[in-house]
Amino acid sequence: MSPGTTNEFTQPLMGFGQLRIDRSRQQGIRKRAESPICSCCESPMAVVEDKRVRDVNGTHTVYSACAACGFFRRRVDSGLSNGDYLIPSVREFDPESETPSLSHLTGEIAKHPDRLYKMEPYRFEHFVGSVFRDYFDCEVYHVGQSGDDGVDLFAIVKDEPFLIQVKRRTKSTATEGVEVVKLLFASAFGQGGNQGAVVTTAKKFSRAARSWAKTPRLADISFKIQLIDFASLMSMVNCVASKGDPPPWVAFKESDGPAPFFSSEEGWTIVNHDEHDVLVRNEDSKTTALIFDHRALEDCVVLSGISETVVSAVEKWRARDLTEAAAEEMGFRMSLRRNDHMLGYHMAVPFRLGQELFLRWLALYPERVFDAEL
Repeated sequence: MSPGTTNEFTQPLMGFGQLRIDRSRQQGIRKRAESPICSCCESPMAVVEDKRVRDVNGTHTVYSACAACGFFRRRVDSGLSNGDYLIPSVREFDPESETPSLSHLTGEIAKHPDRLYKMEPYRFEHFVGSVFRDYFDCEVYHVGQSGDDGVDLFAIVKDEPFLIQVKRRTKSTATEGVEVVKLLFASAFGQGGNQGAVVTTAKKFSRAARSWAKTPRLADISFKIQLIDFASLMSMVNCVASKGDPPPWVAFKESDGPAPFFSSEEGWTIVNHDEHDVLVRNEDSKTTALIFDHRALEDCVVLSGISETVVSAVEKWRARDLTEAAAEEMGFRMSLRRNDHMLGYHMAVPFRLGQELFLRWLALYPERVFDAEL
């Protein structure tokens, strides 16, 4: 995205023009694009690459990144623009999109363990979940919230439920007491589980906590509790960090190679409605539907699956009655893509159809959509 002529931020649209972003979002986007402080964890942002290319446009590319959480942004300046930004979308926690940042964070914590004491508790819970996911190669779900009854993470280890309570203490000399261990047991036992762990940044567990976790009564009911203090957690972190995952901005840069291409128009149809447009592509028994809602043109809903159910799936979406779970039950996959020029690369939208949609939006919404070349 880039600042427009009125100093407002705009979003690339179908590779042909720009979409003016709603004024209510301008301040937040400007903070994410220009602030020296990370908008995700409020740690300092730092320039990690600054490169000038002696081409006809005098292109200047700068990557800035947060060492604490992996959030990054890219700014490209040239003689032909006011500066284009790329900002990763992190509107809500998504294990798939957050994993690169958390993996990078694991490496940073391995180098600077003291950062654990300053980490925001909610993010610390996600961080511990990421470590467990990589360490045990298992599924981990975050369930922690107010009134969580002593369980923050729910893992599936070797097909068995594993409940985890996470405590982020601010002092390296802290001692974890027996109450936390008892609470985890009560919660896990009440949910039918027979194993769990208490993970803490405290230096150690109290003698009472260690004794209670080893009580014969737990062994009699085949219940196991692991007590993971700071040293034990760092041992897991160092093991996971040894994988050497690159920082998110490096991973993005390495994958940001080929230019968008547009496929032939074979198999594609376009259906226009008053409030949305649908691009449909049929390939053998598979159908892909791209839905562009006129209320949020910067987003594209992607449905893909069995051809026979595409019409009913789109109709359910039109009725605002289509969720990811419902799409899965119908044999469809549902996802949300940013509607920028890379949509042409990822989805191979035909050039003529993409241009037709853009010109339609330009005529319908002259105050929101404009031709970047004008």
